[in-house]
Amino acid sequence: MNLTFKDYELPVNPKKIELVTDTNIHCAPVYDGKSAVENVSVNPITVKCSGELYGKEGRQCCDRLQQLLREKQSGWLFAPEISPMDAFFTYFCFNRCAGRDAIAYEMRFTENCTEAKGLFELEYTVCKAGENVFDIAQRCCVTPEHIMQCNNFITPFDISEGERVELK
Repeated sequence: MNLTFKDYELPVNPKKIELVTDTNIHCAPVYDGKSAVENVSVNPITVKCSGELYGKEGRQCCDRLQQLLREKQSGWLFAPEISPMDAFFTYFCFNRCAGRDAIAYEMRFTENCTEAKGLFELEYTVCKAGENVFDIAQRCCVTPEHIMQCNNFITPFDISEGERVELK
């Protein structure tokens, strides 16, 4: 599976995909030179990607990515090794390397947190290496029983890497 945003699938996956999650911490000074620290909130997930595109197909890809960035609307992001998420396309930078007919690029997506997530928001996911139904249920916030029912699995271990797992 290549990285896909909305209806556009990259011709080749990025060389690097980085997932960033962080929180906001509030520190307040208290008596005796100590601090009171509390975790205030969780920031949206950011997905950072970088890679290279080549030739005419690479130039067309850059044109389409610029169009998607200008749309300013969230859409579903699918990428290897991360769970699908509703995200905004927030950054795109590219440099043409004329001597090699290559385009080096960087892009970022930011999770859309404007609406509460529903229990069965995703329609499907893809099984990662070593996962079983219990792992997928925990990762996707559904019950193992629900996954078993949607997919007609005989046991929670009747699943292999790369297999599509229905969640609705």
